[in-house]
Parts: sequence; C-alpha cells; structure tokens
Amino acid sequence: MLKFDPSLSWQDFAAKTIATDDLDPVYVALYLAEMPEDMLMRWCAAFVTYYHMGTACQLCALKGDEFWLELWKRYETAPRASERRHFRGESGKKAIKAWINTYGTPENFFAACMQPSFMKLLQKGIPQIGQYFTWKCMDLREAVFGHPVDWTDSEHHMVQLPKQGLEVIFPELLTVEKPDYATALMQVADAISYINAPPRGVRSCGVAEAETVCCMAKAYYKSSKPIGKDIVEKRHDLTGYGEISDYILSFMPAEPFDIEIIS
Repeated sequence: MLKFDPSLSWQDFAAKTIATDDLDPVYVALYLAEMPEDMLMRWCAAFVTYYHMGTACQLCALKGDEFWLELWKRYETAPRASERRHFRGESGKKAIKAWINTYGTPENFFAACMQPSFMKLLQKGIPQIGQYFTWKCMDLREAVFGHPVDWTDSEHHMVQLPKQGLEVIFPELLTVEKPDYATALMQVADAISYINAPPRGVRSCGVAEAETVCCMAKAYYKSSKPIGKDIVEKRHDLTGYGEISDYILSFMPAEPFDIEIIS
C-alpha cells in the first residue's frame, strides 16, 4: 500500500486514490467481470442488504423465493460492513419484508433502487435505502450498469462521513456557524474534473467521485489509512466465498505499492 504521507495535498491524495482504483474497487471488479445482468441485479440486491461482497456472491445465483429465503436465513449471522451495522433487529427484517411484498423479485427490488436521478431514489422512500445507500445505488447504476445518473442536488444530502472529510480538506468549515458543505463538495468535484471517472472512463470525475474522495480523506488524514487499504479489505471480503467470488476476485484491482507509483 502507499505509505501514509501527512504532507500529501488533498488534490494529490484524490488523484492517487483514483489512479490506483482504490476509490471504489467494487465497481471496477463488477464492471470488468461482465456478469449476466439478471445475476448482477441479484448481486446488487444482496450487496445493499448486508454490504458484503462475499455474501452477495453466494446469493446472486439464487432466484425468486429461493434468493429471499436465503437472504432471510442469513439475517442473524451475515457479516456486515460498518455501513450496515444498524441493519439488525426488527427494523432490518421489516425492510426485507417490505422489499419482498412491494417488488416481488430481487431484480425488481434493485431496479427500483436504480432511479434515473439521485433525488428520485432518495424521495422514493424505499425502506433502509436512505442517504448513504442512495449514493451507493446511484454509483452502481452509473459505474457498473452504465446508465446515466442525474446528480442534481445530491451535494445537499451527504451523510456525516464525507462532511467530516470536507472539514479535513477545508478546515475553515469548522470556523463558521453554518458550514456550506455543498459548495465545498463541488470544489472537490471541480478539482478532480480533469480525471476520467473509473471504471468506464467515459466522463469526467464529478460529484459522485468527490463524495467518495471526501469519505476516504478523513480516514487518510485522521486515521493514517494508506491508499490501497480499501482494495485489500475488499479482496479479503471476497476470499473463501465460492466460485463466483473467486471469479470477481480475479478482476479486483491489485494492491498498489509506492515503487510502482514512483516509477
């Protein structure tokens, strides 16, 4: 992994994070894997449930009621990323029941999570698809499935982590009574707009990539989390979960090392 460098400017941190595919290696692997679309939809449905790649790989081959039954059976024991740490107890179970009753199939459920605009999904009110997972679902729609996304007004609906990252990047935000996080996020988006957005490279980086950069900036500058650590963590999440997991793992970006960047 790239050694932590406290003197690294946030602009260079952003550029290196994007260049190494550490920005979000999940999207890179899924895009390159070219899974059948119905299986990919089920993969994403399972992924947004527990936010764990290995679990999604084990469930995506199942269809219809078989998928939902296995998703439900794993509720108490499924590994969860920190972003789904609150997906426990009755609230999570209630959400899964609502998904089944409203959408029928996992494919229909995730199709509902891929609205054409950020605000349409946020306002749709799908249980347990709040602000954070609206960002994630829109990312999946655009980066993995290749459908356009209207990000208008998304900058006004950040969760706490990217806001904390913005406070690291722009310390002056801490000195005002009502910090303008939205304008600050757009400054980050503008600063990285010269870079093609991974994994497709068909548009410039924008607000979606800026939001992720801000999330990662806090971990880098406040917790010394090196660039490349997310790749390592996601590769770990895929290890030992079966053939589909091994297949997707083969497309995961490699861990970057300083000598490769320097050379």
